Amino acid sequence: MKHIIFIISVLIPLQAFCQETLPGGVKGASVWQIAGSTQSGISRFRSLVKDTSSPGFNVTGKTRTINNNQALYFSDGANSMNSTLNLGKLRSFSLFTVSQEADTTLEKIIVSVENDSVAEMVLTNRRMAALDLYRYSSYTEVMNLFPRLYSYTGNKSSDTGSVNRRLRLGREPASRHLPASVYSGIIPEIIVFNRVISPRERQQVESYLALKYGISLNQEFPASYLNSSGEVIWDSGKNAAYNSNIAGIGRDDLSGLNQLVSESTQTPGIMKISCPGELKNNTFITWGDNAKPLSFSEESGFRKLQRDWKISPFNSKGDPLCVETDIMALSEIKPLKEGEMFWLMADRSGTGKYPFGQTDFLPCGSSSTGRIVVFRPVIFDPDHSGADVFTIITAPSFFARSSIKQPTCQPLQMGEVETFILGGYPPFEFVLNGTTDNRIHMSSRENSREHVFKGVRQGAYMLTISDSKNNIFSEKLWVPNLTSWQPEIAETYTIPPGEAIALNASEGMPAQDFVYSWTAPDGSQVSGETITVSQPGIYLLSVTDAYNCNSTREVTITQSGSTGFRMVDLFPNPSDGLFTLRMMLESVMDVNVIITDVNGKMLKQILMREDRFYRYSDVINLPGTYFITLLSPQNDKITLKLIVR
Repeated sequence: MKHIIFIISVLIPLQAFCQETLPGGVKGASVWQIAGSTQSGISRFRSLVKDTSSPGFNVTGKTRTINNNQALYFSDGANSMNSTLNLGKLRSFSLFTVSQEADTTLEKIIVSVENDSVAEMVLTNRRMAALDLYRYSSYTEVMNLFPRLYSYTGNKSSDTGSVNRRLRLGREPASRHLPASVYSGIIPEIIVFNRVISPRERQQVESYLALKYGISLNQEFPASYLNSSGEVIWDSGKNAAYNSNIAGIGRDDLSGLNQLVSESTQTPGIMKISCPGELKNNTFITWGDNAKPLSFSEESGFRKLQRDWKISPFNSKGDPLCVETDIMALSEIKPLKEGEMFWLMADRSGTGKYPFGQTDFLPCGSSSTGRIVVFRPVIFDPDHSGADVFTIITAPSFFARSSIKQPTCQPLQMGEVETFILGGYPPFEFVLNGTTDNRIHMSSRENSREHVFKGVRQGAYMLTISDSKNNIFSEKLWVPNLTSWQPEIAETYTIPPGEAIALNASEGMPAQDFVYSWTAPDGSQVSGETITVSQPGIYLLSVTDAYNCNSTREVTITQSGSTGFRMVDLFPNPSDGLFTLRMMLESVMDVNVIITDVNGKMLKQILMREDRFYRYSDVINLPGTYFITLLSPQNDKITLKLIVR
């Protein structure tokens, strides 16, 4: 008897198909059931297989959705009494389904395959069990409420005679061998082939389900996404740096796929992309992110979300798209500073470096609300290079981005500052004043949004730009000399109150004779490569080589606040059971989360480790009043009241 172990990922449900469609473009499906609504919010499974000798699952339930596709909700077995399918004398099979548990407190049976005497295979929300072979495989992550994609292949070539098999959905097999209960959760689709399909076919079916339900295929061993013809529509090798939270929109008539709006169901609300119009057949637009924090870092002239997305169109010819972000999904509780707005920043080079001249900016539209930020229309990959990288920034409605061409001292060559304006109304007034040398003053008035200041020396400058409606943007620039050597000292450091840090400018420098000096914020000077700082401010590091070539840079020292909670948010409150807790901390630290009822009985304790931003979601099914207590290692304490209706 041969048995091939399954693959588990994450996914979601459905839409309208015709009978000629094939799941993933793969032939041989003996069972293809999808949920579809009937009336009054009720869903029923229906068959998409031409052979109607098997009546299908006679089961109904409340309608739910996964990634804008309908699904059927199972409520602890109450609606699963007629959830058995006769598979006949099926020896070899390949099974696929998508599931999203309603809770993770107990092990629940999703689907099982049994014969007249014994259960052969049981899939639960915690493991896959081949009971006839005494083989078990537990999932690495079981305590989550995200949708999952499950696939399994089996080959019963050792059958000695005619063996009838049945498929049970959402409840225990007749011969039960696992301490698991009936299923509680959502199932949108189930597919069974009457053979062990090939690895390529399996990848096509999994790609179809993954795109449909917003689930990332397991990237532990990088898996590309394929269309129904087996063509690569998302290359896991080329996009290895963006292999988290993969999602996509697309149309594939052979699979019956017409997904016009999608997001990763592992990170709901963070990045939703839709096509307001129609997509042509065999058109896909797929994206993934680099899994970096959902918080903003300071850049020159704006603040940039640390997380980047790479988007890869396939057969798309500049379809206008809509991009939405729910700011409640961000780590920062109040992401906008006074006078700022959201912009989408797109790197057309696809490198993720956002090079000057190859980066476009799109302000959020008027349809944005206080919570949902909308960008439209967005055209990705207009140069047909194959991919763009994009992210979200916060900046004023009128700002500029500058690029510095550094001056050199060997040979002696002056530098340049090139500036490009976003927003505002022409004509524009460009002014560059030297602050290291206040004798330097350059200005220009023109209608163009671009300007280049030439003849720039090493030093500090203040760039000021104004438009015809008196909007003003100012930015401090530091222009260092370009040398064959550069100190490895970082541009910024953060120190706790009352502590000091030693900075050594010679670390990583070549073995040459250099003269080092530091200038503190109060103007005092320290000679030598090392300085110990305990006060915040801007320090100047000056390095001069044996040829009298000097490079000076700014080092900014900031001081962290008290080691505690900066902001805490609990929503929705009151809740129907599902709630989300967000925390923004003054510094990186562990946090203990303790959930108790009104009588002080502890229901759950969770330790969150080594981060500055936390997002935690959970479910409490019993109505009542609960308290969520947050504890830091410094004994900072916050208690929140949660009402479950």
